[in-house]
Amino acid sequence: MLTGCGDSPDCTVTALSITPPTATANHVAAPPGNKVLFIGTDNDATLPSGCVVADVVVIRTDLKWTASDPVNVTIGNTQGVDYGLTTCNNATSGPVTITATGANSKNATISGTASLTCN
Repeated sequence: MLTGCGDSPDCTVTALSITPPTATANHVAAPPGNKVLFIGTDNDATLPSGCVVADVVVIRTDLKWTASDPVNVTIGNTQGVDYGLTTCNNATSGPVTITATGANSKNATISGTASLTCN
């Protein structure tokens, strides 16, 4: 949880961090070689100076995951099954954008992206 005191700046998270930021998987490999797990967290690096940041990074489990090329890359959204798990179904001509979208503490929509190349 991020907090501020007195006249401190607005310490509301405005973006997500996605790990890994870039990845590659082989679409012809047997699982897990054709898969990459992406994880989303609040991006406290975008907070203004003066914000107090918690020592513990919380993995977000309330995000919606999408891939810019859903024909060649699928990504799961089911908790406990395939949440954030991508599968390379075919080779891609370049990096595919993986996007996680959710809400911050003020219920504003925030997002983060990563890239996945399937060879």
